[in-house]
Amino acid sequence: MKKQQFLFWVILLWVSFGLVLTGFRAYDYVTRLYYPNVSLMYLLKFLSFCCLAFIGGILFILLKNYQKSGLFDQKSVYYVRLIGFVCIAVAVFNSLAESFKNFTDGNTFPQASPLMSQFFTDFVFESPLSLFLALLTFILSSFIQKAIAVKSENESFI
Repeated sequence: MKKQQFLFWVILLWVSFGLVLTGFRAYDYVTRLYYPNVSLMYLLKFLSFCCLAFIGGILFILLKNYQKSGLFDQKSVYYVRLIGFVCIAVAVFNSLAESFKNFTDGNTFPQASPLMSQFFTDFVFESPLSLFLALLTFILSSFIQKAIAVKSENESFI
Protein backbone atom coordinates (compact mmCIF):
# COMPACT_ATOMS: atom_id res chain seq x y z
CA MET A 1 0.00 0.00 0.00
CA LYS A 2 2.94 2.35 0.61
CA LYS A 3 4.11 1.98 -3.01
CA GLN A 4 0.62 2.84 -4.28
CA GLN A 5 0.45 5.93 -2.10
CA PHE A 6 3.89 7.03 -3.25
CA LEU A 7 2.91 6.54 -6.90
CA PHE A 8 -0.36 8.39 -6.29
CA TRP A 9 1.46 11.42 -4.84
CA VAL A 10 4.04 11.45 -7.65
CA ILE A 11 1.30 11.42 -10.30
CA LEU A 12 -0.69 14.08 -8.45
CA LEU A 13 2.40 16.32 -8.25
CA TRP A 14 3.01 15.78 -11.98
CA VAL A 15 -0.59 16.79 -12.77
CA SER A 16 -0.29 19.81 -10.47
CA PHE A 17 2.88 20.89 -12.27
CA GLY A 18 1.07 20.62 -15.61
CA LEU A 19 -1.84 22.57 -14.16
CA VAL A 20 0.44 25.39 -13.08
CA LEU A 21 2.29 25.53 -16.43
CA THR A 22 -0.87 25.56 -18.56
CA GLY A 23 -2.46 28.03 -16.16
CA PHE A 24 0.40 30.49 -16.67
CA ARG A 25 0.33 30.00 -20.43
CA ALA A 26 -3.46 30.41 -20.57
CA TYR A 27 -3.27 33.57 -18.47
CA ASP A 28 -0.49 34.94 -20.66
CA TYR A 29 -2.33 34.29 -23.91
CA VAL A 30 -5.65 35.63 -22.62
CA THR A 31 -4.26 38.83 -21.11
CA ARG A 32 -1.22 39.88 -23.20
CA LEU A 33 -0.87 37.92 -26.43
CA TYR A 34 -4.49 37.39 -27.40
CA TYR A 35 -4.74 34.96 -30.29
CA PRO A 36 -8.20 33.36 -30.25
CA ASN A 37 -7.14 29.83 -31.20
CA VAL A 38 -4.10 29.67 -28.96
CA SER A 39 -5.95 31.25 -26.04
CA LEU A 40 -8.82 28.77 -26.33
CA MET A 41 -6.38 25.89 -26.73
CA TYR A 42 -4.55 26.75 -23.49
CA LEU A 43 -7.79 27.41 -21.62
CA LEU A 44 -9.09 23.98 -22.66
CA LYS A 45 -5.81 22.34 -21.66
CA PHE A 46 -6.04 24.14 -18.31
CA LEU A 47 -9.60 22.80 -17.84
CA SER A 48 -8.32 19.34 -18.71
CA PHE A 49 -5.64 19.54 -16.01
CA CYS A 50 -8.23 20.89 -13.54
CA CYS A 51 -10.36 17.82 -14.25
CA LEU A 52 -7.35 15.56 -13.72
CA ALA A 53 -6.62 17.24 -10.38
CA PHE A 54 -10.28 16.74 -9.46
CA ILE A 55 -9.96 13.03 -10.31
CA GLY A 56 -6.90 12.90 -8.05
CA GLY A 57 -8.94 14.39 -5.21
CA ILE A 58 -11.72 11.85 -5.74
CA LEU A 59 -9.20 9.01 -5.77
CA PHE A 60 -7.71 10.36 -2.53
CA ILE A 61 -11.17 10.34 -0.92
CA LEU A 62 -11.80 6.79 -2.17
CA LEU A 63 -8.44 5.63 -0.82
CA LYS A 64 -9.07 7.18 2.59
CA ASN A 65 -12.57 5.67 2.81
CA TYR A 66 -11.23 2.27 1.84
CA GLN A 67 -8.41 2.44 4.38
CA LYS A 68 -10.87 3.45 7.11
CA SER A 69 -13.53 0.76 6.57
CA GLY A 70 -11.85 -1.81 4.32
CA LEU A 71 -14.98 -1.90 2.15
CA PHE A 72 -16.66 0.11 -0.54
CA ASP A 73 -20.13 1.53 0.05
CA GLN A 74 -22.79 3.17 -2.10
CA LYS A 75 -20.99 6.52 -1.90
CA SER A 76 -17.93 4.86 -3.43
CA VAL A 77 -20.02 3.80 -6.43
CA TYR A 78 -21.04 7.43 -6.88
CA TYR A 79 -17.40 8.57 -6.72
CA VAL A 80 -16.25 5.96 -9.24
CA ARG A 81 -19.01 6.95 -11.68
CA LEU A 82 -18.09 10.59 -11.20
CA ILE A 83 -14.52 9.72 -12.20
CA GLY A 84 -15.91 8.16 -15.39
CA PHE A 85 -17.86 11.29 -16.29
CA VAL A 86 -14.88 13.53 -15.55
CA CYS A 87 -12.70 11.28 -17.77
CA ILE A 88 -15.13 11.90 -20.62
CA ALA A 89 -14.86 15.64 -19.95
CA VAL A 90 -11.05 15.35 -20.09
CA ALA A 91 -11.31 13.60 -23.46
CA VAL A 92 -13.61 16.34 -24.78
CA PHE A 93 -11.37 19.17 -23.52
CA ASN A 94 -8.24 17.55 -24.96
CA SER A 95 -9.93 16.91 -28.31
CA LEU A 96 -11.15 20.48 -28.56
CA ALA A 97 -7.70 21.77 -27.61
CA GLU A 98 -6.08 19.65 -30.32
CA SER A 99 -8.66 20.92 -32.83
CA PHE A 100 -7.83 24.53 -31.99
CA LYS A 101 -4.11 23.73 -32.11
CA ASN A 102 -4.45 22.35 -35.63
CA PHE A 103 -6.20 25.52 -36.80
CA THR A 104 -3.74 27.99 -35.31
CA ASP A 105 -2.65 30.39 -38.04
CA GLY A 106 -2.48 33.73 -36.33
CA ASN A 107 -5.52 35.83 -35.61
CA THR A 108 -8.18 34.01 -37.62
CA PHE A 109 -10.89 32.00 -35.96
CA PRO A 110 -11.64 28.61 -37.55
CA GLN A 111 -14.81 27.89 -39.46
CA ALA A 112 -17.36 25.67 -37.72
CA SER A 113 -17.36 22.70 -40.07
CA PRO A 114 -13.60 21.98 -40.19
CA LEU A 115 -13.37 22.46 -36.43
CA MET A 116 -16.15 19.97 -35.77
CA SER A 117 -14.72 17.36 -38.13
CA GLN A 118 -11.30 17.80 -36.54
CA PHE A 119 -12.89 17.55 -33.08
CA PHE A 120 -14.51 14.20 -33.86
CA THR A 121 -11.30 12.88 -35.40
CA ASP A 122 -9.29 13.96 -32.36
CA PHE A 123 -11.95 12.66 -29.97
CA VAL A 124 -11.85 9.19 -31.49
CA PHE A 125 -8.15 8.86 -32.31
CA GLU A 126 -6.27 11.24 -30.00
CA SER A 127 -7.92 10.51 -26.65
CA PRO A 128 -8.73 6.79 -26.55
CA LEU A 129 -6.97 6.38 -23.20
CA SER A 130 -9.38 8.76 -21.50
CA LEU A 131 -12.32 7.00 -23.12
CA PHE A 132 -11.05 3.58 -22.05
CA LEU A 133 -10.51 4.88 -18.52
CA ALA A 134 -14.08 6.20 -18.48
CA LEU A 135 -15.38 2.83 -19.68
CA LEU A 136 -13.28 1.04 -17.07
CA THR A 137 -14.63 3.20 -14.27
CA PHE A 138 -18.23 2.62 -15.36
CA ILE A 139 -17.65 -1.14 -15.41
CA LEU A 140 -15.89 -0.95 -12.05
CA SER A 141 -18.79 0.97 -10.53
CA SER A 142 -21.19 -1.72 -11.78
CA PHE A 143 -19.02 -4.42 -10.18
CA ILE A 144 -18.87 -2.51 -6.90
CA GLN A 145 -22.62 -1.96 -6.89
CA LYS A 146 -23.25 -5.67 -7.54
CA ALA A 147 -20.79 -6.64 -4.78
CA ILE A 148 -22.57 -4.33 -2.34
CA ALA A 149 -25.91 -5.94 -3.24
CA VAL A 150 -24.50 -9.47 -2.75
CA LYS A 151 -22.93 -8.44 0.56
CA SER A 152 -26.19 -7.00 1.85
CA GLU A 153 -28.07 -10.16 0.78
CA ASN A 154 -25.56 -12.32 2.61
CA GLU A 155 -25.77 -10.18 5.73
CA SER A 156 -29.57 -10.31 5.71
CA PHE A 157 -29.47 -14.08 5.27
CA ILE A 158 -27.18 -14.54 8.27
